Amino acid sequence: MAIITEIDLTGGPYDSTAIVDTVAGFPVGDKAVSSAFVASMIASLIGDGVVDTGDGALAVVPAGGLSVKVNPGTAWVQGYMARLDGELTLELSSGHEYTVYLRQNYGLGEAVIGVYEDNDGNIPVRFYGVYDIILGKVKIPAGALTVNEAMITDTRGDSELCGYVTSKARLA
Repeated sequence: MAIITEIDLTGGPYDSTAIVDTVAGFPVGDKAVSSAFVASMIASLIGDGVVDTGDGALAVVPAGGLSVKVNPGTAWVQGYMARLDGELTLELSSGHEYTVYLRQNYGLGEAVIGVYEDNDGNIPVRFYGVYDIILGKVKIPAGALTVNEAMITDTRGDSELCGYVTSKARLA
């Protein structure tokens, strides 16, 4: 059988067959791919969200006083992994509503957990290389001295705001 024509496709990652450059002392091969390429491969297999390990991964919970903590855990956002290795405590104030988010910023090459003080409704941010998943919302009444569980809405199970990691793989 004779090959009539072939068209190059984007594929990989493949092993390089030649070193074509050196960056910061490390060799770069002719088949090198970017992190964005690898992330797109992962995103085609794994959906966005928190990896549900059954132990409250990345849950927002009371931490005493006007603080909440985010439990350790892992999330996947647009094919990029983000992991919080230890508890993170966030100080809040009474009389406010807050949104606790995990942000993947591809342009800066970083993942962060932060808090919005809800006042404009433009959350989650999802544009120009920035993608947020919302871990929880906290509504603290004026005059409150402590945050309790009733003041926290867990949004990890909401697939529009966060969700849990799912496999997109389909077997033929």
